[in-house]
Amino acid sequence: MNKKISIGITISIAFITAAITMILTWYLSQQNFNSKITNLKERAEKYSQLENFDTIVRSNFNGTIDETALLDAIFNGYVSGLDDRYARYYTAEEYQSRLLEDSGELFGIGVTVSQDESGYIRIVGVNEDSPAKSSGIEIGDLIIAVGGNDVLETGYSASIDSIAKGEEGSEIELLINRGGDELTITVTRRTMEITSVTGQMLDGNIAYIKIDSFNEKTGTQFSQVLYKLLNDGAERIIFDVRNNGGGLVSAVDEVLEDILPKGEVAFATYNDGEQVSIVTMENDNQITIPMVVLVNNSTASGGELFAQSLRDFASVPLVGVTTYGKGVMQTTYELEGGGAVTITVATYQTTKTDCYDGIGIAPDFEVELSEEAQSYIEGVDVENDFQLIKAIEVVTTG
Repeated sequence: MNKKISIGITISIAFITAAITMILTWYLSQQNFNSKITNLKERAEKYSQLENFDTIVRSNFNGTIDETALLDAIFNGYVSGLDDRYARYYTAEEYQSRLLEDSGELFGIGVTVSQDESGYIRIVGVNEDSPAKSSGIEIGDLIIAVGGNDVLETGYSASIDSIAKGEEGSEIELLINRGGDELTITVTRRTMEITSVTGQMLDGNIAYIKIDSFNEKTGTQFSQVLYKLLNDGAERIIFDVRNNGGGLVSAVDEVLEDILPKGEVAFATYNDGEQVSIVTMENDNQITIPMVVLVNNSTASGGELFAQSLRDFASVPLVGVTTYGKGVMQTTYELEGGGAVTITVATYQTTKTDCYDGIGIAPDFEVELSEEAQSYIEGVDVENDFQLIKAIEVVTTG
């Protein structure tokens, strides 16, 4: 038997349903509003403590307060309290240097340094197209004075700042110790392009391509190196991302575009659960010749994403040791006054593999290098770099 419901009852049910929906919406909105008010009150109380702190110091401090330095210190303190190992506050000057580096350029004299056990500045790398190179600075040189000031007296960090900072075209005088002999070298600071990709042909028509970092110029440099070696007759490729700490995800995408087939490769997951594609191949430029990737415990972030993407989408084996394990993504926000803050905003992973953050990527062929042998990574040493030797074996025999 058919049941009939009157129009009046239908309207009543609809009205009740709408009322309940409205009440629930109001309740949830009220709860959300109350939660926000509570959070605002809590934050106001905390910042009033900071205001009280500031008042006490300014009323009693026997000295002069550098307002800029104080604000920088407050921002640095805020960032350190986030428990985000990759978060960082940049002063206006530091942020400009960061932007320059991301663009694929650097300013200075073009050297990589480390602190020698003596406390002086040891040159461990010299860029090919750099003022340091043209001035005769060599790997192994020890900088003992900068601008006439002894490094031990000035301090290691302050001395490096003195070398790096200055105007385009300005000069800096360095006192160098080279094998016991002292010589004075004057170097002119300038802006130069970062060479992040280099390559050469090894015996057996094996292309060796080293990627040091991922910046805005990496994609172009990679294409130039890759296709030159392929045109020269490369039949196999070794990619070396050892000591590659990453950089721009967009640059990783550009490099992979020359290697992988069309399709989505990696995505990021944000704190609200939203998933966004971050690496997608638009063209079908798949390379089918044998390939291998060299990795180590300093291969991180973009370097890891590059290696994992090749393994997942081109079955490329990895040689070396387990990577660093950084599978989180940062975004940098510019602040009033010219500074900036970088914070972690998402995790990321390939579409085929779980996120490796805090875990790292284990190689298919594990080859350890002694501490002494780490220096062989900086060059192309087919006699002493056992990881490279293994990579040659793997890419040759399969």
